Amino acid sequence: MRERMGAQGLLAIFAILLMVADVLAQTAPKGIATVEGACRVTLNGTDVGCGKGAVHAVLQNGRHLINFGAKDLATVGFAGARLDVSTNDSSVLWLDAVYVNQERHLADGQCELSASNGRAELKCSAVLRDGRKLAASLEGGALKEPFLGLKPPSSLKV
Repeated sequence: MRERMGAQGLLAIFAILLMVADVLAQTAPKGIATVEGACRVTLNGTDVGCGKGAVHAVLQNGRHLINFGAKDLATVGFAGARLDVSTNDSSVLWLDAVYVNQERHLADGQCELSASNGRAELKCSAVLRDGRKLAASLEGGALKEPFLGLKPPSSLKV
């Protein structure tokens, strides 16, 4: 299973880099982090499958991209520039675009990350300008590295 996630993780990172090149004139993200867990991705209420995690990239211009490797689609991504971190266990990314198979669509929505005892719960939902709804969720992932503004429990110790 670990080998499978490694391949899915590499595919997701590759997809992020392709999306970044398409949207920005930047060559690489400033930072990439992953979180594993049970996830689900839906497009207009239809389950399109999901791998076993999500990837968060902070781009050179400060934008954020969260990518899920879907099973029936190559990738699903959520992007925005404004990240609000309210506490050590909660953050919200305000979305202005989504990606379906690396194709960018303007959208409105948010991704909410909450963490408790090192376990993450990530919920993203967006409405595309054409009215379609895209949603993704991840539960139970262990925060092992900073993700969407939150730090893993070990880095919070003083």
